Amino acid sequence: MRISKTLRMMGRLAIGVLAPWRVIKRDIDRVRAAAREHEKNIHYIRDLARRAAKPKHEGPRTASFDDVMRRHTPASIARVERRFLFQKRLALGTAAVILVVSACAIANGRLLGIATIIASMPLFFMASFSAHFRLWQLRNRRLSAEESGGLDDFFAENPRWIRQVLDPELGNHGEE
Repeated sequence: MRISKTLRMMGRLAIGVLAPWRVIKRDIDRVRAAAREHEKNIHYIRDLARRAAKPKHEGPRTASFDDVMRRHTPASIARVERRFLFQKRLALGTAAVILVVSACAIANGRLLGIATIIASMPLFFMASFSAHFRLWQLRNRRLSAEESGGLDDFFAENPRWIRQVLDPELGNHGEE
């Protein structure tokens, strides 16, 4: 029984090697199907490009700070400011804890503490920066670049921005 199965398998292999027409036909059919699919994709991409190239007649894309804030109550604006202040403090507090734990690890001779500091401090700085930037936008009532509320404006108006980002604003309770 095992011999007949082995002979059958060897026969199929020999037919495939000596007369590969079936395999070649299957490969040709696959190439044709792939070419048809590729052609459909090209037509779809061209259609998307045509739609994207059509000019859209829309109103202004960016809303001003006042337009956005008109939809919110003063209490919700204060809540947003408190939330960003909390995010900033949380990022700075977590960074401080990790810094202390990493310093203890380094003092005990574990060099993994250095890797922890190198990997985590930029992340916490970026989280604090993001929250501080949003606080700056809220406090100055500017959101878009048209209102001078972009990053370039932030850097231009705050030459000591690094110190401001690292300040947890403990005397401020988000009610300016």
